[in-house]
Amino acid sequence: MSLFALDTKNITKAIQLLHTNGELFEIRLINDSYNASGYFTSADTAIKALQNFRPEWNARTPKAKSANIFITLNPINMSCYSRKQHDCFIENVQPTTKDNEITNLHWFLIDLDPKRMSGVSSSEKELELAKKKARTIHDFLSDRDFKEPIRAMSGNGIHLVYRFDVQNTAENVAVFENALKVLAEKFSDDEVEVDTTVFNPARICKLWGTIAQKGATTPERPHRKAYIEPSVPSSVDVNDFTLLQELVAEFEENKPSVPIQDTIQTEKKGKFDLQKFISDHNIPVKSVENTPNGTVKQMLSQFLFG
Repeated sequence: MSLFALDTKNITKAIQLLHTNGELFEIRLINDSYNASGYFTSADTAIKALQNFRPEWNARTPKAKSANIFITLNPINMSCYSRKQHDCFIENVQPTTKDNEITNLHWFLIDLDPKRMSGVSSSEKELELAKKKARTIHDFLSDRDFKEPIRAMSGNGIHLVYRFDVQNTAENVAVFENALKVLAEKFSDDEVEVDTTVFNPARICKLWGTIAQKGATTPERPHRKAYIEPSVPSSVDVNDFTLLQELVAEFEENKPSVPIQDTIQTEKKGKFDLQKFISDHNIPVKSVENTPNGTVKQMLSQFLFG
């Protein structure tokens, strides 16, 4: 089997896990020189379209420019099924799925990517670091009564994808966004980071069962197949949305106050009101001096820097 061949079993499982009861989803193919989009309601139709769209990919010839393949996570308004890319792929087609075309928020994606130079695949050591971080976050959320997620290897990192079912509203999207920020604050480090940008409703995710192709494939940094862990069952349980809300609320309650030095830096970005700053922070004033450029108040240096 060539490197670019599709793992149809894994793709089928991915689609059936993510999209039940005939939900509409979009698959997007992204290449350096073009992209393609297709709307589908069944795994079989989507796989046949993938196999027929670029047959030369599987030949793995020097001229075969294969693409990275992604899928939308959340259900799409069925009206989009009437777009040009109905049950087929069309190159460089517009429009593709927008955030306001998502009906419900079903999936909370935690994307763990090892830090490395841009434009390259991860090394085995870097991938192991992502796996270790994923286990830590999984255990943390399990202790907070989160149900088992979809666990998958993205090709260069790890996905933990938790099932929810809430309406696509600005308030609910904000909870998803802030929950990712909480996890990033707690768990991102110099080796692995929690991606905080993957909260939007129309987010696309690597389609498990396809190859992640970043940079050239080399022995040190090979292209790899994204896949769902074999132990993941054919369905996952829905979490109570309050679990995410409580995670965000708890973090906000325990968030330390901003140090005065940080406040000074923040206020420097806009128009700085010295008198208001001194009053707000109860800073003792040592002396006042009138100059051609205004009034200078000398604050006790040990208060700021002691």
